[in-house]
Amino acid sequence: AAARDAAAADVQRDAAAAEDALARRLLQEELRAADGAIDDARSARDTENREMQVLLGTLEETWARQREEHAAARSADADEAQRLKGEAKALEEARAAEVE
Repeated sequence: AAARDAAAADVQRDAAAAEDALARRLLQEELRAADGAIDDARSARDTENREMQVLLGTLEETWARQREEHAAARSADADEAQRLKGEAKALEEARAAEVE
């Protein structure tokens, strides 16, 4: 009876050890899967950040180009306004000279 009880205790100990080993292995697999998911998420975030940096650079270049184009257009408009003022003044002077 004592030998049978000892054998039963050994079997229970072995079963508990096997359950513990299985639980540890499953936990390790879950941890590896979680680490993989974290790495994938980081990689996706890094890719998105790079894409956003490229987009931001493109937007900054477009904005700078548009600012330059608008400044050039304002300058051209100012030059045209000055030219028209000069022509108007010349016409006024010509009319004034005709009247005299």
